Amino acid sequence: MTATNPTVPELRRQIEASWESLQRLLAGLDESQLTAASGDAWSIKDHLAHVAAWERSLAALLEGRSRDQALDLCDAEVAHDDIDALNAAIQRRAAERSPAEVLAESREAHQQVLRALDALSDQDLLRPYSHFQPGSTRDDAGDRPVIGWIIGNTFEHYDEHRDIIERQLEATR
Repeated sequence: MTATNPTVPELRRQIEASWESLQRLLAGLDESQLTAASGDAWSIKDHLAHVAAWERSLAALLEGRSRDQALDLCDAEVAHDDIDALNAAIQRRAAERSPAEVLAESREAHQQVLRALDALSDQDLLRPYSHFQPGSTRDDAGDRPVIGWIIGNTFEHYDEHRDIIERQLEATR
């Protein structure tokens, strides 16, 4: 991916490479491994539900839909911009679902992002957040290009959580 003008195919390749790396790590894990809580109190299932939630939010962003609704949380849970509170609510919701449900959700959320990304042009990647979410009151959105949200909620996010999951698995060996 070029630093100044990334293309959708270049971005998609990077997303897919990181996604596949995460999937290789998850391959063969059993239910007890997926649900065992770690030192941070998040199970692998929780990490996957978290990544999926933010991917659904990203797909909604790119499609001009409500990101809050895509997170599938109640109004009180999304009424503020406290990311830690949002993530805690996502984790609580994950507790209600089986590992199989979370894995299926994760795959579907990933496909939603890919479909949304495939509908974009290379120029769309450089459009501001406000182009996709008109009227947004996000203080940090400004006129920054949407590609930052794409990167932050895909391969950077997969890599971050893959590293955490790897350490968690190593600690249990």
